[in-house]
Amino acid sequence: QVVHGADLRAQADSNRTRTHIIPAERGVITDMNGIVLARNTPSFTVIARTGELPKGDTERGAMFTRAAEIVHGDAGVFATTVANAGNTPDIVLMENIAYNAALAFAVVDNDIVGIDLMVNDERAYVTDSIPSLSGVLGYTGVVSEEEYAKSTDETMLPYDHIGKQGIEKSYESTLRGTYGKEIVEVDSLGRTLRT
Repeated sequence: QVVHGADLRAQADSNRTRTHIIPAERGVITDMNGIVLARNTPSFTVIARTGELPKGDTERGAMFTRAAEIVHGDAGVFATTVANAGNTPDIVLMENIAYNAALAFAVVDNDIVGIDLMVNDERAYVTDSIPSLSGVLGYTGVVSEEEYAKSTDETMLPYDHIGKQGIEKSYESTLRGTYGKEIVEVDSLGRTLRT
């Protein structure tokens, strides 16, 4: 302990802290008069952080069951999704969670180890009233495995939405913004103590 004190301290610190990436809100697209052409609407997603999930099958199953009950999902699908994901650190379990279910999950989020609620942005366009703009504005979509592998952005997440065509793609780096990081201190059971 005396000789390797610094190494042991670093290991202990990494065991009690978790670093989570905080996605930036995607930029709004306006015309030259300031009229909004593409904006964000909130969307809720439940993700599993595989490195933080309990190791035992019983404890892990209990976390999936509890989360599924709150968000009206399927614990079996959650377990299968995680099992099939391999070494992916963050896995989407369920998207477009209803607001009331998301609120209920947020209340107990700290007690459900390894499963977190993310607030995402969904794009809303004015192309319903002006269809000719759809080709110019483009659209966003979930990053593909190929795009994720080629990305040089260290903060890109496997479930990020990126510009696929038009202005959304051309101005991707500007619209995407700069992601932040959150360091969470956890107890021996993986529950958040402070951020």
